[in-house]
Amino acid sequence: MSIRNLSDLRQRVISSCVIVPLTLLIIYLGMIPFILFVVFLLAVSLHEWMAMAGNSKKPRKDKIIGLAYLSMGLGAFLVLRQLPIEFAAYKTLALIFMIWAADTGAFAAGKTIGGKKLCPAISPGKTWAGLIGGLLAGGLTALAFFLVFGFYGTASVAFLIGVVIACASQAGDLIISIFKRRVGVKDTGTIIPGHGGILDRIDSLLLAAPVYLMCLHLLYAWMAWS
Repeated sequence: MSIRNLSDLRQRVISSCVIVPLTLLIIYLGMIPFILFVVFLLAVSLHEWMAMAGNSKKPRKDKIIGLAYLSMGLGAFLVLRQLPIEFAAYKTLALIFMIWAADTGAFAAGKTIGGKKLCPAISPGKTWAGLIGGLLAGGLTALAFFLVFGFYGTASVAFLIGVVIACASQAGDLIISIFKRRVGVKDTGTIIPGHGGILDRIDSLLLAAPVYLMCLHLLYAWMAWS
């Protein structure tokens, strides 16, 4: 590994050691800290999107799409934490852990197994093995929340929700990757040392949050009906 790669890795580790516990704490606290946190994410990620859209062939259209997409994703994230349900904080944290598990599982399986590329024209590093690894990791994480807290009613439903969130998470990552490739940028920004921009870090959340909110709505509707 080169000196530059070691330096990048060190920056990523240091940034993660700050960002991860801070994010979890803010989600747990909820209320004003969480609202301000989401507003910050929206403002910075929207700025990054608008800057990239300036390089697009259809900047006005892409700016409107970006505003709608980011507002939908982070709006769902905000609503999720404010839901008047028991353990709202832990169910929001469950979403974050499912996303992180899917990302880690996809990376580990992709690096260990390798194999056929998932979509080489969009994201050359992603493989079908990575996709399956990510889905399994997401499902097992949701299953763990069921076993510890009893979330999602049954083990099979919990695992299914985890798989769905992992799928949405990886799809969200690909959506931002498609846009970055179309406008010719590697990272959405430079605000986080070693990681890029805010949008690089929340790309999976933007689609996973509304999907998770829908899953919870359908789950509670089904439980009430049955």
